[in-house]
Amino acid sequence: MWPRTLRHSIFVELFLFLAFCFAFIACDSGDGDTPPAEDVVSVEDNVQSTSDVSQPVSNCPDAREDECEEKTIWALNVDTGTCCEYAGFCKSPDGWEQYKDLVTCESSLNPPSSNCPPPLDNECEQKTFWAKRPETGECCQYARPCTTPDGWEKFKDLQTCEEPDSTGVQCPPAIEAECEEKTVWGLDKPNNACCQYAGFCMIPDGLEQYKDLDTCEGELEPEEQAVDCPDEEKPGECEKKTVWAKNNSTGTCCEFSGFCHTPDGWEQYKDLTTCEEDTE
Repeated sequence: MWPRTLRHSIFVELFLFLAFCFAFIACDSGDGDTPPAEDVVSVEDNVQSTSDVSQPVSNCPDAREDECEEKTIWALNVDTGTCCEYAGFCKSPDGWEQYKDLVTCESSLNPPSSNCPPPLDNECEQKTFWAKRPETGECCQYARPCTTPDGWEKFKDLQTCEEPDSTGVQCPPAIEAECEEKTVWGLDKPNNACCQYAGFCMIPDGLEQYKDLDTCEGELEPEEQAVDCPDEEKPGECEKKTVWAKNNSTGTCCEFSGFCHTPDGWEQYKDLTTCEEDTE
């Protein structure tokens, strides 16, 4: 056994050592610069993996691998309202409307008015056309000339359609009235023109009323074709068949008995409809 004084000394030193240790631990835990363990956030937890970032879904599919003339064109994704650029007309997806420039493509996304009727279900060359509503002068855009409403004057661009004197004849505006909605026609005798309206009560006073365009046009004064079409055909020997040619000065389509009989420099057509639809 150790002497009593020695044991007392060892006990005092041990007590002082333990007190010093507890004091050091208390001071270290009170430092405000070190957050508690549960509040420490790993830097890796704040960094989002690039694989988790959602990539935008493109509205423009890849170009088709077809061979055609290489030129920049635009095609309209009607489902998303997006104009997509491609390196040729054969490169765009099947069924998409095609345009020569971005401005024309984007303009088709915002038609002038929701009052424009849907295109007719006809097949013809794809070429953007504008047509003017006879009773209001409103211009509507269509992807093909043969899909414009019957009786509407056609134009190759919006600017020409909107020109005040572009039609030659301005139909009187419709009367604001409520009646059975149906397509009817009014004969404007001073201008020798048939004007379309959406109901009989909307036809202005002074215009004769007709249920269909054919009956109305039957009352028009006949046009003097001799002014625009030559009295005699150009001589020549070729297959005898009815063809049409356009007078470049007046835009009148004239009938001939063969392609070799049309005047020099006139555009030739197989039928009257194609001739009248070509406004270029």
